[in-house]
Amino acid sequence: MSPLSPLYEKLSGLITGQGDVALAVRTLDQRIEFRLNAEMVFHAASTMKIAVMLALFYQVERRALRLEQKIPVVNRFTSIIDDSPFTLPLEADEEAQWLQAGAASLYDLCHAMISYSSNLATNLLMQQVGIQTIQSILSSSGLKNMAIVRLLEDIRAFEQGIVNTTTAEALLHQLEAIRDASLFTPASSTLMLDMLKAQRFNDGIPAGLPPGTVVAHKTGEITRHHHDAGVVYGPRPFTLVILTRGVAERSTSARLIAEMAGAVYAAIMRDAAAAPHTTPDND
Repeated sequence: MSPLSPLYEKLSGLITGQGDVALAVRTLDQRIEFRLNAEMVFHAASTMKIAVMLALFYQVERRALRLEQKIPVVNRFTSIIDDSPFTLPLEADEEAQWLQAGAASLYDLCHAMISYSSNLATNLLMQQVGIQTIQSILSSSGLKNMAIVRLLEDIRAFEQGIVNTTTAEALLHQLEAIRDASLFTPASSTLMLDMLKAQRFNDGIPAGLPPGTVVAHKTGEITRHHHDAGVVYGPRPFTLVILTRGVAERSTSARLIAEMAGAVYAAIMRDAAAAPHTTPDND
């Protein structure tokens, strides 16, 4: 039985009446694994940006792309339904600067996509790498159960139910592939983790952990969906994914994610105290 089995009762109490919730966690030393609805399919929202980053670095390492390479920045995209054009609202001054300059580096676009979840940067990167290429890289790398099928804010596709989807299990494996450098050089792994550590939205997983705990993570939000997925550093590092669907108020879903993260952290630390031989965090 998993050392986290007692968490079922705790987590069940937290999620009762809160819609659909999925969770997946695994410690770096792999002594503890815990899952709750980990194969349930959710709208991925912005958590799919982890896969876009992963595919970008995969191409960079094969010298198909360069991070310092600049690409054109045009705020005009087409729907997969009928090729009708659409634009995105600007989310930061940096995006306006890209448009004024007419170009931006792949590194800057990727950092913006992760740190403040720029949709403009994401769509530009998806076009550069290729949606089919992103999906192919995931499949060939054994990273299953995430489907990336369209650009962000393609409203015509959304209205027909065509959305990017994921499971908690899929995100767990993607983050572990980045953390462990199993598909990348250590240098690329470090760069990606640094981007995830620069995440600006921290009222989910980080809010439930002891102050100062470093978390390399990516959030995702869309109507009645709120997710957070990341690598938690500390006395006993672990990867944690929490997906929620159906919670009406964002403040409520953020508090739920934080409380679940706190419960998982406490259980892992209790087990670590009982097993002093556990591999320390040398990050």
